[in-house]
Amino acid sequence: MIRLCAECHAVRERDFSLLAERADDLSTDGMVVRSELPVTVGDDVLVSLRLPPLGSWIDAEARVLRVEDEPNDRGRLIELGFERIDRVSRLMLCEVLLDRLLDALE
Repeated sequence: MIRLCAECHAVRERDFSLLAERADDLSTDGMVVRSELPVTVGDDVLVSLRLPPLGSWIDAEARVLRVEDEPNDRGRLIELGFERIDRVSRLMLCEVLLDRLLDALE
């Protein structure tokens, strides 16, 4: 399985609480983050992602799709689904993911 991790700022829109600063599993449809803050399925989240290796930042609006408590009090895994992301940002994300896939196939 190929995973893309990235620096991010995931902020709950309701109160602007910082949920995460790292995306552990990034795809064209969303990402997984780890947080110690309580969240609810359906919460709206504002996301800024720094795409490796480009270093470019992209913005998206996301929604919490799933929350899973981690064992040993390591926080929660939060699955975010992208609700709104502009075309250029989505193309940049697709390019980075495709490059990662091609590198893995070599």
